[in-house]
Amino acid sequence: MAWTLDDVKERFGEDVLRDICRDVNDLMCGRAGHGHHPNRIGVPERLWRKLLAHGGYTEVGIEKALRQEKLLQSDTCGPFTPYTITTLGGIITDEGGPLSAAELDELITCALSYRQLI
Repeated sequence: MAWTLDDVKERFGEDVLRDICRDVNDLMCGRAGHGHHPNRIGVPERLWRKLLAHGGYTEVGIEKALRQEKLLQSDTCGPFTPYTITTLGGIITDEGGPLSAAELDELITCALSYRQLI
C-alpha cells in the first residue's frame, strides 16, 4: 500500500498525522526537543538531505546535521517554514515540496513503523 496523508488521518487519526508533521519539521530543522534525535524515525539519508535543504540549510549545514553536530544560523541559506497538519500536503513535488509521492510514502512508512503502528 502506498501511504498518503489522507490514509494516515483516516486510519490512525489526526494525532498520528500531527506526530508525523512534527517528525517532518524535526527532520527539516535538524533538531528535536526532549532529547530526541531529529531522525528518530530512521528515514534514509537521501530523504533527510532533501528535507534539510528544504528547511533552508546549506550543504555544510546538511553535513553537520547528518553528523548530529550543533547547527548555527550561519549554516542556513534560507528561512525555515515549518509545516502544519493543514499545510503538510504541500510536501510533495506536485504541490511545490521536496518529496515525490513515493518518497512521502517511504517517510510515512518509517514514521508508522517507528510508532509500531504497522
